[in-house]
Amino acid sequence: MQLCARVGSILCWLTIVNVACPECNAESRGSKPKSTSGVYGYVQVDTMNPQVGMEYVPNCNIIVRRTKDKKVIKRAKSNGDANFTITLPPGKYSVTASPPTGWAMSRTTVIVTVWKGFYTQVTISDW
Repeated sequence: MQLCARVGSILCWLTIVNVACPECNAESRGSKPKSTSGVYGYVQVDTMNPQVGMEYVPNCNIIVRRTKDKKVIKRAKSNGDANFTITLPPGKYSVTASPPTGWAMSRTTVIVTVWKGFYTQVTISDW
């Protein structure tokens, strides 16, 4: 949950993932565009090694589907730092990341809600 203060009011959303607003100054991994709506975030994998911990997964294929009819809306790829940003209209979506060859991570899906004028922060992880 993330709070976003505005003049005279406080806006608060709770979904399966954090909802971020472009006006917030909260530090987070991934880039937040200044307008429109969509999702942004990164892909990570649990290495199962306590000395290493989580590791970021670059170059993952990402597929966004509308939850109501499973229609593929967008395809993207995480960059070399495992970050991604996808512009989407408001709605409810499933976001699936498939790792590149050589990564010990299964295909992972999260469900997100995108609100008009906001970007939803997404962390896709296999743990």
